[in-house]
Amino acid sequence: MKPRFDGWITACVAHYKCQRYVHRAVASLLSQTYPWIRVIVINDGDPCPPWRELGSIRDPRLVRFSLPKNGGCFFCWEVARRATHDPFFMMQDADDWAAPNRAEALLESLLSKKSDLAVSAQPQFCERSDGTPYQTSVRWNQMVQEETNKPFVVQRALSEEFRYRAPHHGLIRTSALREIGGYYGGFRIGWDTLLTNLVLMVGSISWTPEQLYFRLVRPDSLTHSVHTGAQSEYAAGVSRCLRMIYQECFAHYQTYRRMQINRAQLSDRIQSICGRHLSADDKAALNLQSGKLRGAMG
Repeated sequence: MKPRFDGWITACVAHYKCQRYVHRAVASLLSQTYPWIRVIVINDGDPCPPWRELGSIRDPRLVRFSLPKNGGCFFCWEVARRATHDPFFMMQDADDWAAPNRAEALLESLLSKKSDLAVSAQPQFCERSDGTPYQTSVRWNQMVQEETNKPFVVQRALSEEFRYRAPHHGLIRTSALREIGGYYGGFRIGWDTLLTNLVLMVGSISWTPEQLYFRLVRPDSLTHSVHTGAQSEYAAGVSRCLRMIYQECFAHYQTYRRMQINRAQLSDRIQSICGRHLSADDKAALNLQSGKLRGAMG
């Protein structure tokens, strides 16, 4: 059953050196069975913006926007989040693509289960030497109520341990993003792991076993690069910071669970904690660029 119309979705694609893939990503969003979706492509300081690759797309729902310098995908998504008035937000990497019913199925899950974030199973792909993708696995194809050491399983339970409990590539209420302080906390990597934990503190996550988001694993991506990948010194430092942020937020979540503070107070404390790593330049740039994007969106 199709979900009732409940508002526009903003989908944001952050582009940096993904010319080979960006058309596929954007086309998969504009061809969704749920038609009330606007797609913002943000060129993240790439000196070769993807406008030629997207030149054949004449859809008025597509918004093109360029940042003057590279800020990272989380920075881009936060610029879009601040610029939009739409009630729902969906993020997508420029080298990934979506099933045609991704938005529709996630919206139905979110509305029917009254959740704040709806996610799905995610097939993983690599590329052959000729550039054709082949599937290697399916992640997030199970949800459990309790904690588990099994990787890439959606977990609803929270504990003092900082874990990767759910994917962030889903459909989220923009109000929930506001409650946790947004999509950017001053880090280029890892914020997605924290973000889904914070959503579980202030609200809930729903899940569907449908394979709706197709992820391409590339050796030169931020997640796998020698400079920013899981084994890098930078990633280790970010991980320590995120663990400390999580533990501090979790202490306030426990206070909330004991009904000593309300949800609004929990949200205020999470926002304060998560905003500490934002520099004055970060804050100024987010305000400036989101204002410019809002103007471009009309």
